[in-house]
Amino acid sequence: MAKKSKPVEPVRSKKKEAFGIILLGLCFWSFFCFFSYRPEYVPLFNNPPESFSPSGIVGVWFSFAGFMWFGIAGYLVPFALLMGGLLMTLRSYERIWPVWSWLAGGLIALAGLFEYIPWQWADRVADWLNVGSPGGLLGNLLAERTLGRWIGHAGASIVFVTILVLALLQLTGMHPFTPFIFLWTQIKAPMNRKKGEAEEPVAAPVAAPAKPKKRTRKQKAEELFTPPVPAATPAPAPKPVPAPTPKPAAPKIEAKKRAPVVAPEKDDLAHVSVNIAPGVDESGYQLPPITLLDELPPAGSMQSTENTAEKARILQATLEQFGVEGEVTHVETGPTVTSYEVTPAPGVRVEKISSLERNIALALRAQSIRIQAPIPGKGAVGIEIPNSKSSPVFLRQLAESKAFHDPNVALPLALGTDVSGKLIVGDLASMPHMLIAGATGAGKTVCMNSLLTGLLLTRTPEQMRMILVDPKTFEFQAYENLKHLVVPIITDAKKVTLGLRWAIKEMEKRYAMFKKVKVRDIKSFNNRPIEKQEDMFGEVKPANSDVPAKLPYIVIVVDELAELMGVAQQEIEPCIVRLAQLSRAAGIHMILATQRPSVNVITGTIKANIPGRIAFQVAQGNDSRTILDTIGAEKLLGKGDMLYLPPGKSKPVRLQGTWTKDEEMARVTDFVRTQGAPDFITEITQKIESNKPAMPELDEDDELLEQAMEVLRSTKRASTSSLQRRLRIGYNRAANLMDLLEEKGIIGPPTETGPRDILVDLDGEIPDAPTMDTPAEEPTISNEPITEAEAPQEFPDEDEEYRPDA
Repeated sequence: MAKKSKPVEPVRSKKKEAFGIILLGLCFWSFFCFFSYRPEYVPLFNNPPESFSPSGIVGVWFSFAGFMWFGIAGYLVPFALLMGGLLMTLRSYERIWPVWSWLAGGLIALAGLFEYIPWQWADRVADWLNVGSPGGLLGNLLAERTLGRWIGHAGASIVFVTILVLALLQLTGMHPFTPFIFLWTQIKAPMNRKKGEAEEPVAAPVAAPAKPKKRTRKQKAEELFTPPVPAATPAPAPKPVPAPTPKPAAPKIEAKKRAPVVAPEKDDLAHVSVNIAPGVDESGYQLPPITLLDELPPAGSMQSTENTAEKARILQATLEQFGVEGEVTHVETGPTVTSYEVTPAPGVRVEKISSLERNIALALRAQSIRIQAPIPGKGAVGIEIPNSKSSPVFLRQLAESKAFHDPNVALPLALGTDVSGKLIVGDLASMPHMLIAGATGAGKTVCMNSLLTGLLLTRTPEQMRMILVDPKTFEFQAYENLKHLVVPIITDAKKVTLGLRWAIKEMEKRYAMFKKVKVRDIKSFNNRPIEKQEDMFGEVKPANSDVPAKLPYIVIVVDELAELMGVAQQEIEPCIVRLAQLSRAAGIHMILATQRPSVNVITGTIKANIPGRIAFQVAQGNDSRTILDTIGAEKLLGKGDMLYLPPGKSKPVRLQGTWTKDEEMARVTDFVRTQGAPDFITEITQKIESNKPAMPELDEDDELLEQAMEVLRSTKRASTSSLQRRLRIGYNRAANLMDLLEEKGIIGPPTETGPRDILVDLDGEIPDAPTMDTPAEEPTISNEPITEAEAPQEFPDEDEEYRPDA
């Protein structure tokens, strides 16, 4: 293991690469400066100068300094900058000072050699440049005044040539004998041709070494970015199964990365066109086409495999630094995070890897990481690291998949993609309810819009109806006046109970139908043979007992549960719990969302009956435990990054949620509105739209109302505090009972002092509520005084809650 960690040390330096690119730009500028230089441009020789240089005053002084120090070799300064910039960019993992040392040494050696050139053109160029000598100040200092005096001109020339050759070999990485071998092969090739065909095969092995040299150059170029991986991949190619599983995993990463971005296969598109293009409803309703959604963008640049391999090496090296022996065996790249599977060595505790979470995040410079220790069903630890660039998941990607149009899925939910890029489609009918929670701006509303838009793309009003609750009054504006709505969007938090109680009544009504038809659930009801149903009922049917051929699913979507629980928790929570417990078989399902996942909002009773849960980014681990019963949501990245807990699973799955643009949602809903006007249910719509405050609907045979009548019979006293104590209910519930009794004409209006008047005979039946056409009869009240013995003595205890009727 220690040998494998050595190649991790050379890591690319982004600072050196950036500096190398700057040098390349400086190189092109210096070309222009040096080759446009004229002595008359220098103010030192002509003040003021006769003409101005096109490179400017800075370029003139820069080129003048180069010629003054290096003489004629100053023309090679731009080439030195070019070579330095290329080496720093391509070989940024090496140390920088040897590169500049050999470049400076080569320039100085050339300057010294120019001093010994006997040609006259060198002197003429030096005179034209007005630098005094062909080698400049440095060349003249070394060639004439130091080395020339000490070892003579011949010795100094040998030293200069040696330094120049060493600089070229070190900068280019060439073997010292490579030029001689090349010259020898070029000289010997024509000689071998003259010897005849017998000696022609000898020339082949001579030329053969040139090919592997080209291959080694390619390998060296690859090693500049991923030194250990390319060198190891060719060797274990014939044995991918036994030990080197991490290396064959590289091609798998590319396939999984491209899968979610590339357009679906032809089979998928053919399947979609069959289901969506024609109208599937007998009434003529046509489903919105997928073309209303934006076209998928071209395959974007995902996180490169080189970057993935580099992070894998850094991760493994970090673990080894803290004494954890393990190996990165598999890597899966998703749209937002990349999962690295680390297989620990025998004897390594999983808890030790989990404790290094902050150290790993520091080494990888990651915003936050998430560790799965271990991955369910695998003998490895999963470390999820955010990608440097995330890619969105569009609704059209899921809408064009086979899973989204599976006939066995009753209510498809476009959830998103997992870490490996696999499309995840849920079925609300099998969940049967979903809880969504997350902080503001984490993607909760976008997720709900994607779920609703996906349902509108696949279900007609005869197949699905919806009840939308929007206390914020603006989140569900796009879905107003749709044919799928049972009632207009409910925005008054005090009237949500009316919609939930209607759903409970509808549930009980459907169960009565199921009992008649002798089926167990809505799926069996919709698939039953109608002929057998007619045989069951016989020729005579009771009035108003027509059983429809099919029943639609009903989806109740609540945008902000916390606000509803704060207004009327005692009325809303029992309704939600009752629906969550009993409505699955009736085809009534709920999607509850909240941005405040506290135990006061998501109570234990609600959470126990809603197995499907989605958690977006939250502020702290306690909020994550409230939603998922485990931590992890506080480490999410936001913008659709979520943890999805499917029903029957103990650990959540990380997904990147589906993103639906507002324009796409508007096009789909506008298309649905063109299919016809909304078909609201009159009974519940009138109650919700009335100005009367919402209160629980209690029928005459309601148990609680009967108990309230018993209290009136026994106490002869009609007060809210009396009902509150006797029935052990809250003040709001008791006050609603008093209002209902007043509406039915049983008790009178509130008085300034004392309890209300009882207007009917308590031993008789409860009268119906008076209507607008038949006003209630005025009760006769006896004027005889009540004796002290007959007067009820009911006073609230000191420790009990008492609220006067005002």
